Amino acid sequence: MSITRDQAIAVARASGWLSHQPPDFQQELLSRTVLRTYGRNEVICSVGDPFAGIHVLVRGLLKVEMLAPVEDYRIVTVKQSVFWFGQGASMVRGPHLATTTATTPAATLFLPHAEFEKLIENAAWCRAFAAMSVEHFEEASQVIGQLLVSDVENKVAARLALLAERSGPKRPAAVAVSQADLAEMCGLSRPTVHQILARLEARGLLRCGYRRIEIDNPELLTHSPELGQVTSRSDDGGD
Repeated sequence: MSITRDQAIAVARASGWLSHQPPDFQQELLSRTVLRTYGRNEVICSVGDPFAGIHVLVRGLLKVEMLAPVEDYRIVTVKQSVFWFGQGASMVRGPHLATTTATTPAATLFLPHAEFEKLIENAAWCRAFAAMSVEHFEEASQVIGQLLVSDVENKVAARLALLAERSGPKRPAAVAVSQADLAEMCGLSRPTVHQILARLEARGLLRCGYRRIEIDNPELLTHSPELGQVTSRSDDGGD
């Protein structure tokens, strides 16, 4: 897997947070970035690492893990291009609160912290970075809300819908996630998630492949009147 810096810049501009920002800000930010590449299972940043700068994923896949109380690390989410991360640590000049790992060969554009500091001297551009943090907070709020859902089928469907929406505008959405990772994100067992996916696939709401789930219309996963009607409430016992 290879990508040039010009190709990486085009990816970063095309969608996600940066695509909604003014052209002059886009140009100024991207001109200060450097291209970095990572191997499969290589850690990009770990919980407790000091702030260093901000990344945007432009090629490959990532997983984001956090330390759960009284437990080990658990996967919070998986990410595809275009995903920005590291801004929280840079904004408060504190340690990273999550571990981000490349699950495939990956590439990022990296904005060093010193360049970030120069950019936020401009109040309007500081506000743009704040908008990125708000986007992340909104996604985190949705994830928390989904974990509170008691119906396990609705829980899995809603999580997949969010992953699909965040994967970009292309349809069908191709969510690169394994059933084991999806189960961990939902706080369920893998057999339970496997059964739920089979039911959703039988209704035509998605198509399962190897470490990949295709979804034509993510909205149907959260608005289908059939969801939850055939879900056994005992499925989530022990998860």
